[in-house]
Amino acid sequence: MKALVLVGGYGTRLRPLTLSVPKPLINFCNKSIVEYQIHSLKKAGVDHVILAVAYQPSTLMDALSALEQKYSLAITCSREDEPLGTAGPIRLAKDLLLSPSPALASSPDGNGGGAAAVVRERPAPRDRESCQEVSAESAAAHGDAGNDQADARGGDAEDCFFVCNSDVICPFPFKEMLAFHKAKGAEGTILVTEVENPSIYGVVLHDEEGRVSDFIEKPQQFVGRCINAGLYILNTSVIDRIQLRPTSIEKEVFPQMAREKKLFCFKLDGY
Repeated sequence: MKALVLVGGYGTRLRPLTLSVPKPLINFCNKSIVEYQIHSLKKAGVDHVILAVAYQPSTLMDALSALEQKYSLAITCSREDEPLGTAGPIRLAKDLLLSPSPALASSPDGNGGGAAAVVRERPAPRDRESCQEVSAESAAAHGDAGNDQADARGGDAEDCFFVCNSDVICPFPFKEMLAFHKAKGAEGTILVTEVENPSIYGVVLHDEEGRVSDFIEKPQQFVGRCINAGLYILNTSVIDRIQLRPTSIEKEVFPQMAREKKLFCFKLDGY
């Protein structure tokens, strides 16, 4: 199974820390923020993590190469040449999300994994970054092939993938979310949590079954306390709902899915 981690931001609110270090690499309790996610994703069955990157990709990939070996999974990179919002990076990474995960060869000690053991699916980028660079042109060129692969897979775990904002730290109930997602027959599942001041977040309205009825970004009037926690499970069909341009998943994609009754939410107690 795959996961797309959105790391396109510049981390301006954490400067000067992020002037030399990408926000996902900032340590929290002696571990980088993104490692908490990678560890939990691995436990949930993820074998390929795709980083949607716009800022300092070489620094990020160099630092994360050790995590490939530590957690025996592949880490590749989809680079944004321009900011694409919260949905555009999903569309940009379409061919990576729909292609088979890179194989991990055995390391010399027999344990498998390691950055050098990752079989890359395309030639290395021009600037030598340890990053699978995906441009708008290559995404479009691979689109039809990706659809064929998705159709051939049938109903296995590869029909869906995780999406994570890279600055989230929580108990990460990925296994429970995945079971819920499949039991509901959802096209998308959002992790939600309750807060005291929801007006600065995206508020999720839902029924008792968890079916989302509306998704309101930063409401000016009180409509509820459940907010988007920045972790999702999406079926691969959602990729084709997104145009390859700067796009907001909260404002343009989720509301339409909610109107079609295909969007559910899974509640996290605490955050």
